[in-house]
Amino acid sequence: MTSNRAIPRPVLLLVSASIGILIAMTSMMGCGSVPPKTTVNASADLSDPRLVRGQQLFDEHCNQCHPAGTTGLAPSINEKPLPVWLMKTQIRAGLGAMPAFHQDRLAADEIDDIVAYLLHLREETKRG
Repeated sequence: MTSNRAIPRPVLLLVSASIGILIAMTSMMGCGSVPPKTTVNASADLSDPRLVRGQQLFDEHCNQCHPAGTTGLAPSINEKPLPVWLMKTQIRAGLGAMPAFHQDRLAADEIDDIVAYLLHLREETKRG
């Protein structure tokens, strides 16, 4: 069942401003050459099935541009402390050269698992 409720204008403005900032940040970042397909060795502690699924989905849909979450065709995502809602918006809507991953490509729970995996990568990156 869908709702016909309108999104409040302040929320739209906040989302638009956030997306604009993200586009500006992304365009200022240089894209390096694409390293060979890699995965993060964080899988040693991937006992949570959501993280395992998130890693598999990341490898399938994201790794070619963000190898192991680092810079490739696209900027590194490991060092960007974006809030979860903005990460989900970026995945769903796509910005700049990033394609949008609509519901027919990634379900909401799959995006949740990818984001959980990205947060795991972020923690692994901090630990070094």
